[in-house]
Amino acid sequence: MDAFVDVTTWRLETERLMLRPWREEDLEDFYRYASVPGVGEMAGWAAHENREQSAAILKLFMDEKKTLALEEKATGRVIGYILFHEFDEGVYEMGWFFNRTCWGKGYALEACKAVVDHAFNQQNAHKI
Repeated sequence: MDAFVDVTTWRLETERLMLRPWREEDLEDFYRYASVPGVGEMAGWAAHENREQSAAILKLFMDEKKTLALEEKATGRVIGYILFHEFDEGVYEMGWFFNRTCWGKGYALEACKAVVDHAFNQQNAHKI
């Protein structure tokens, strides 16, 4: 079953991050980190070769409505994303990806905690 959760209505805030829907103006930030060799491979995809490739994937993110942009509050830049997908009633999976410069700083844990809290309290999740 491929259940549908629309994350475009979500705005989750943590100490350092704003988790929000993607916008077209996020393209440069997305391309900046998605084009770095060795980064995308950690998530199972090759580095983006050009802005057009990033634009197509950004459009997919916006159309599928399962991926939140992770905006760093201090800079206003998008530094990654988190995927939240319901694949059975009340059962979800998450995945995340960050700019290499943000690795090891606790951003993934911070973002995941916010999504897990929202999922259990607002989405009736019983398993992630």
